[in-house]
Amino acid sequence: SYTIGRNRLHVLKGLDLATTQVPGDASGLRYSPIRSLLDAGRASDAVVLLAALHTSDPVPQPGIYVAWMRLAAQAGTDEDVRRVADAAPQGEPASAALREFGDEERLSSREVNPRAELIYRLAALLNGMGRDDLADEMYRRVLELDPTNPWACNDYGYRLAERGERLAEAEILLEHAHRALPNRHSVIDSLGWVRYRRGELADDVDEAGIVLREGAVTLLTRAVDLAGEDASAEALEHLGDALWKVGRTIDAK
Repeated sequence: SYTIGRNRLHVLKGLDLATTQVPGDASGLRYSPIRSLLDAGRASDAVVLLAALHTSDPVPQPGIYVAWMRLAAQAGTDEDVRRVADAAPQGEPASAALREFGDEERLSSREVNPRAELIYRLAALLNGMGRDDLADEMYRRVLELDPTNPWACNDYGYRLAERGERLAEAEILLEHAHRALPNRHSVIDSLGWVRYRRGELADDVDEAGIVLREGAVTLLTRAVDLAGEDASAEALEHLGDALWKVGRTIDAK
């Protein structure tokens, strides 16, 4: 059996919401086998059935799509996940599905491509599940649809930097993210980390001492200062590594 854990609650909540959006009992009966499979610990079978039911539904409900996404990210095969991404809606149906995540502030903060943003949520779920290769594939899909999506640029760029892969590409992505989200400490940390990885530790200054390009130490220091008490252990470690590298060993401790 497959232990669905906390994700099971999200899936069932989506099913409950979606089936109440359609008058009558037909929708509830249509999706009731999903609950039975989840109760029996057969999450992978539930993914297959939910996909078939959703794609054949004459009026697919956003809550059902999100439930399918969550379940596929945790219990589906790679092909199941790709099928979810291929079926991502566009326009208002995509916006309605995004509202299921409850992040209205983020959706209103920029001109979003709702289909790209929905696939970004799938990528983030996969990232959290440790399905790294598939998460990278989904981040690339997002960037094909919306090349400057700031959070996709940040997350995928950081993943590349962390692995020491394609660092020039990672830096371009993280610079996009930083331009869009200049005061987010996590984004500043990401940009600082890729510059650390590239050996760009100190600021680049002109003859008058004006900073032309911030180096890793400046960026990572600012990220930790902005985060304050919320600074993550990872961000503190990044800063410590950079300070140590430039010989500030006392500050690095």
